[in-house]
Amino acid sequence: MKYTANKQNHKAVTVILIVLAVLIAAVGVLSWMVLNDPNAGKGLENIQASDALPKAVAKSAVARQESSFSVDEVNGYLSYLFQKSNVSKKDGSMKIQAVAVSNASGSSADLYLPVSYQGKHLGVVLNVTPSLDSTNNKLLFQVNSAQVGRLPVPAGWVLEKVRSHLPEGFSASDNTISCESPAIEASVSGITASLKVGDFKMENGRLKIGSQAEIKIG
Repeated sequence: MKYTANKQNHKAVTVILIVLAVLIAAVGVLSWMVLNDPNAGKGLENIQASDALPKAVAKSAVARQESSFSVDEVNGYLSYLFQKSNVSKKDGSMKIQAVAVSNASGSSADLYLPVSYQGKHLGVVLNVTPSLDSTNNKLLFQVNSAQVGRLPVPAGWVLEKVRSHLPEGFSASDNTISCESPAIEASVSGITASLKVGDFKMENGRLKIGSQAEIKIG
């Protein structure tokens, strides 16, 4: 009887040790997935800034044409906007270090946010679909999915974490990031020219911007 009890105790201890080993292994795998950034070393944190994109949009608007931009062209302008926003200089346990498109296909793009969080480097990726809300005059970025490192996470959870770190003028609600649609207006000698976005989307991995130019005299 005593032998049977010892045997059962031995089995119980073995089961507990196996469960602990599995849990430790799972934690290790999760830690690796979170801390492993597949975009590290690709130079996305140090893209040369360029303000050429809005100038190209204005030129196309005058010609009544749609603008089309590659990932590299978009990233140059994102780098320019990021440097102007001073987002990386915000205090706190989390700092966004850059913003860049790491991949684009169809109507969506992967937006890469290298983040410093409590002394650790995290590569956050948001798959977004851009669009225009013409009624409220807003640019929208619907977040379809999110991942930290190689680990898929709820998009709403990520947006809640980065909400207070977004550039000025941007806001997050549910799974959507939004900002006011930019507009330009200038007046010279009684002539007023205005430019506003009329379409905003991804198509075949390229950013397409339709713009409308109006000229008023008097």
